[in-house]
Order: sequence, then structure tokens, then C-alpha cells
Amino acid sequence: MFPLRMRCTACAGSEVVRRLLPSRGTLWTYTVQRFPPPSPPYRGSSETFTPFGVGYVELDDIVRVESRLIGDPETLRIGMVLELVPLLDVDGEPTYAFAPVHEETSK
Repeated sequence: MFPLRMRCTACAGSEVVRRLLPSRGTLWTYTVQRFPPPSPPYRGSSETFTPFGVGYVELDDIVRVESRLIGDPETLRIGMVLELVPLLDVDGEPTYAFAPVHEETSK
């Protein structure tokens, strides 16, 4: 499970084993959200909405993580390398997304 939970979402068991995952992965598949999500929970307006990518990122053949994708959605390509980016949501709660790894940051 990602992110880590204290109980299994399938059986509610508490014997969850923590396993460190890589912070980089490969874009397995994606789509582009081109219209505002329903409100609530979306708090923006249709005038200020910007399309964004949503996809599955494969982390070392261990798990595929569903995530929002940061950056221009027109530049997304299946197989590209992405990196975990910690964020704060609109309520100030920690969350995450994945962003493309650029040549200058990958060295």
C-alpha cells in the first residue's frame, strides 16, 4: 500500500510490514484531466482550472502508484522517469505527486 497505512485496507489486519520504496519510477500509463473535478471537493473555478496529468507510476516492479503528475501534461510519455515530490494540499495536509526527472537533476 502506498502511502503506508497502519492497517491493511483489504482485511483490516494490523500486521503491516514497512518497506522502503524508491523515490523514482517509470510512468506506466496516464490520462489528462481536462475539466474541473466536481465541487466539492474541488475548490477552484472553471475559469482558473488548468489541465493536469494523472497516472500510474511503477516503482521498481514492486508497486504501481496512482498519482497526480506535475508539469505540462502534453510532455508526458509512457516510460519516462518520474520522481516523487512532496506537497501540501489546499488544507495544508501533506500529500505527494510525481514530476518528470530532467537531465540536470538526474545526475
